[in-house]
Amino acid sequence: MDTDKVSVIIPVFNSGPELSKAIESVITQEYSHIELIVIDGGSTDGTIDVLKKYQSYIHYCISERDEGIYDAMNKGASAATGTWLLFLGADDELCPKVISDIFSSFSLVDTDLVYGKVIIKNKRKQLGQQTNYGKLIGLNIPHQAIFYRKSVFQKFSGYNQRYKILADYDLNLKIFEDSSIHKIYIDKTISLFSGDGISKRTIDYAFFSEKKEYLINHCKVLRTDKRMAKYYFFIGVTLVLKQKYKVGALSILHAIIFSKKRFYYFSLTVDFILGMVGIRKKYKYV
Repeated sequence: MDTDKVSVIIPVFNSGPELSKAIESVITQEYSHIELIVIDGGSTDGTIDVLKKYQSYIHYCISERDEGIYDAMNKGASAATGTWLLFLGADDELCPKVISDIFSSFSLVDTDLVYGKVIIKNKRKQLGQQTNYGKLIGLNIPHQAIFYRKSVFQKFSGYNQRYKILADYDLNLKIFEDSSIHKIYIDKTISLFSGDGISKRTIDYAFFSEKKEYLINHCKVLRTDKRMAKYYFFIGVTLVLKQKYKVGALSILHAIIFSKKRFYYFSLTVDFILGMVGIRKKYKYV
């Protein structure tokens, strides 16, 4: 009930114009136990001016160079004094009253993770549903829809910074694989999610290649399982970008053949090819 402190952590880098909306969405929540933390990566635009404008509402703020978004998020989690952590992008927004709606209405004493839904701003599309480890293999939960109990976040040592784009996916898979962790799905939209970040056309090769091997060898997921299509596709794209054309093309073809969404992956393949010849924006990998 209305006693658990929620730490909302916003990592930011050169996102001054968008940051104001994100902060406003936090400070207007009708919940008395919110801690706002902003971790700036050393912005050189108007971000610092925005932070000064809202400094009376921000409980903890640093501005220094970091090793990327997950480094900033881990810093924020370390500084947080709340029972719960929520990570909000600088161009995202919390839905009105959502924190009070959840934490003043539900008993979460034995709960370790609370998750709901997001709306993708540029598509006006809702994303999120009740899930489990098996379903999560195929579709992640955006971190903007998740409240992590801080002790659970610490149990897994936070975000693994080896994964530059999908460390949040990695953490979610670990949490949902652990049956001792109590998760609750609440049918509410938590936030408005930008969907225009670095991950849009950047492939986290380490994540996809390592998770593919783990799922096949440890979890005994079949290579032809429809959930594996995205792993094969993005591994294949990366291999082509690395000029390993034959093995990369075979991996992409595997994704198209065994996917539940064959036309989707065929379209992505066409888009990738158009990017390689300069007609569309190119994919890249980290």
